[in-house]
Amino acid sequence: MPSALRMRLFLTCWVVYVLHFATDFAREHYLVLSIVEQQTYALDRYNGMHVDIFQNPPTAKVPGAHHGANPGISMVAAIPYFFTRPLIDVVVNRELKARKAAGDTATAVYQDSRPRRVEFYQKIRRQGLDVRFGLVSAVTAALCMAPLSAASVVLMFVLLGAMGIGRRTALALSLLYAFGTPVFFRTAYLNQNLGLGIFAFFAFALIWNPEGLLRWSERRRLIVAGLLGGLA
Repeated sequence: MPSALRMRLFLTCWVVYVLHFATDFAREHYLVLSIVEQQTYALDRYNGMHVDIFQNPPTAKVPGAHHGANPGISMVAAIPYFFTRPLIDVVVNRELKARKAAGDTATAVYQDSRPRRVEFYQKIRRQGLDVRFGLVSAVTAALCMAPLSAASVVLMFVLLGAMGIGRRTALALSLLYAFGTPVFFRTAYLNQNLGLGIFAFFAFALIWNPEGLLRWSERRRLIVAGLLGGLA
């Protein structure tokens, strides 16, 4: 199966996913910020901003605030944020400086019929976090979720071909998987459920390895599959 075709499939899916990114700030994003900025998994700074962030009881072995979601996708998404943070800091600092200079005239309205979302936006804007949250959402969607999902589309295409399905049919089914399932919707923002599914999909492919597609030793394939299972 030509590598050029696989690369075109990956880039096509990646571009479409990036163009449909959302600025939704999910619970997984808080951990991205905490890992990169404070080098910790504790979420004390963001306690009260999300219903899934909870305060550990005083008797807990690990104090502070945390969330109950799988941390794997946040650990992966922390990588692109780490490298783009200097640029994001420049944009955020410039915006906050402009707001300070504007004084009370620097206002914004978030139009949404759901009061809790409006309240959340107002809270983070007062704290000067709204621009950073939006940029982190864009970065993690474009440089984490989009390439992961695009890679899973290519894997689907390759596996279908290894099963003996014709190239056109395999390509059509892969595009159906890419844009006709919740993969398209979930790729728009950082989502641990989709991340878990993609990690498990790659682990499954490594264990199955139809027609000896990947010329790794069985031991190596099982180790990497196990690591992906742990990441999930």
